[in-house]
Amino acid sequence: MRHFLEPQRWARLQQRIHLKAPPLRRISRTTFITAIIAAALAGLGLAIFVRRSNTIKRDDSETVETPQGTVEYAILGKGAPVLVLHGAGGGFDQGLHMTAPLAEHGYRLIAPSRFGYLRSLAVKEATAASQAEAYAALLDRLGIKETVVLAISAGAWSALHFALRYPQRCRALVLLVPATNLPTGTKFYGWLMARTLFRSNLLGGLALRLAALYPRLGAALMGTPVAPRSAEEKHRVRQIFRDGLPARAHAEGMKLDIAAAHARAGFPMRGIIAPVLTISAADDGFLTAARAKEIAGGVRDGRVIIFPTGGHLLVERQTDVVREVAAFLEKTAKG
Repeated sequence: MRHFLEPQRWARLQQRIHLKAPPLRRISRTTFITAIIAAALAGLGLAIFVRRSNTIKRDDSETVETPQGTVEYAILGKGAPVLVLHGAGGGFDQGLHMTAPLAEHGYRLIAPSRFGYLRSLAVKEATAASQAEAYAALLDRLGIKETVVLAISAGAWSALHFALRYPQRCRALVLLVPATNLPTGTKFYGWLMARTLFRSNLLGGLALRLAALYPRLGAALMGTPVAPRSAEEKHRVRQIFRDGLPARAHAEGMKLDIAAAHARAGFPMRGIIAPVLTISAADDGFLTAARAKEIAGGVRDGRVIIFPTGGHLLVERQTDVVREVAAFLEKTAKG
């Protein structure tokens, strides 16, 4: 049985039931193909959003009220505490996906969502300094007097403030691909695109999923030109992209990070007394290698490691990063 009637039969059928047949119009092949692609992309974006919405496990995290506002956090592992601060577009889950193997080295990873991300509310007058105060309040609630601080990308800015403001509580500071405020004269063109994508679950979900599948797009969005080789690393990188979903739950945090990137305030690096390790990759599209060297050279006790490849997500470098960080902490902070 045919499911579609030919035009002549359709006209005759309309006459039988006293309906006036509308004029038949031919649709060009280009228009038809464009419509199919648009529908497919919309469907894919919706599927991504629905799937992610159904798989987010809020039970993996808790919230605590602090004088600076509500702070969401999750804990992984047992042992010496490490405060893990995620990068832009992430949340507590991104922080843990970037650092989880450290838990196997005898560390307890405490990963908060920074202001404006997931369930950590964006507060008025939010700054890197006030975020550092929120970290201290969270540690107080958990009964932790001192900790290692490990920050990723945009998390480095508030980590530096914590180390400066609470020198007796910061045993060591580790900064992975540190992205702090942009140097004077730097022009940042991606802010409009980032804010637009993170305002929409559909657009943000589609962009992040496609970026995880296509290395060139991933390089544009995440400064990572390297395509993962192993299945395990592909899964890790794709998971980090998925940590940005649902997009609107990260929108306020992205707004705050973009504002912080444009800040032109000086920072007294020499005031940090904790030992500092910075790690980056020479091919990071966000140019954090230069910033990693600058920070390590500006503090009292700094060391820098620059991998030749890996990009902003340190692709295929997680084992090396964990080994270097564990060795650094073993010498400086564990105990």
